[in-house]
Amino acid sequence: MHTIKGEQAIELANVVEQLEAAGAGVHAASIDYITAVYDYNQTLTEAIALRDAVVEEQEVFFANQSEDWQESPAGEAHQEWVDSWVDVDLEDVEEIEEFENVQHDALQSLKTAIE
Repeated sequence: MHTIKGEQAIELANVVEQLEAAGAGVHAASIDYITAVYDYNQTLTEAIALRDAVVEEQEVFFANQSEDWQESPAGEAHQEWVDSWVDVDLEDVEEIEEFENVQHDALQSLKTAIE
């Protein structure tokens, strides 16, 4: 069995070092992406909860008003405003799915092969 020596060994070690650095960059970027996806999905969940809370609160308010008020221009305007919140259709906004964290099996295989 031949071993890599001299200048080729140095060049190969440099390539492996560059691959490790690049792999670390990919790993860091994947963590940033996963964090951004989580933040996006969390914000979407919070937006849906806000909409639902406003609608529920205002429907209770409306129900507690007199029938005369409900049928008045103010009551009708209030109901139109509540309906505009109901019409915010956030269920059609899709959550972003995470991708699996990048594995560096190829780099490990290369390092094992040259050791």
